[in-house]
Amino acid sequence: MADAKMDITGLDNLINTLKGNTRAMAAGMHDIGVVYMSFTRRRYIKFSRGGGDWKALKPATVKRRKKGKGKKAKGASAKILVDTGILLNALSPGAPGYMNKMIGKKKVRVGFGKTQHKSKKGEKKKPMTYQRLADIHQRGLGNSPAREIFVKPDRPALRRMRKVLKVTIEKGVKTG
Repeated sequence: MADAKMDITGLDNLINTLKGNTRAMAAGMHDIGVVYMSFTRRRYIKFSRGGGDWKALKPATVKRRKKGKGKKAKGASAKILVDTGILLNALSPGAPGYMNKMIGKKKVRVGFGKTQHKSKKGEKKKPMTYQRLADIHQRGLGNSPAREIFVKPDRPALRRMRKVLKVTIEKGVKTG
């Protein structure tokens, strides 16, 4: 899965407190999605530098990236999943490929959208969607080893999510 769903069904107290203030609820769920994507981006950067359990790049891949294709590559990176920066950039709110949307009243879906990313200059293949590219890496399809992008948030991210919920309740009660 190239996305994550967060279900707040267990937070009926929040829903009851907001008493149908769907605007406050939607804003709170959006903010929770932003917190999760921020956590995911920080983790992605750390893991791309070798600070996690992602499988290291093959020596041939590192060599190819540093050398470039026939000439010195500008901005070539030997970081894991950061060859072009397409997925890393899409983890930022408002960036192409970024997704954060409500599903019903009690769920938010965050991750990579189904829009196609721009292909590299000279590339003949039709570009794939952000979601498909992330799925290849998330599940380890083809020659790519599995490198989980979307995982359960850590404790600091969960604390920030709880804080967002508290603010959502406070705002919802005031404006409801």
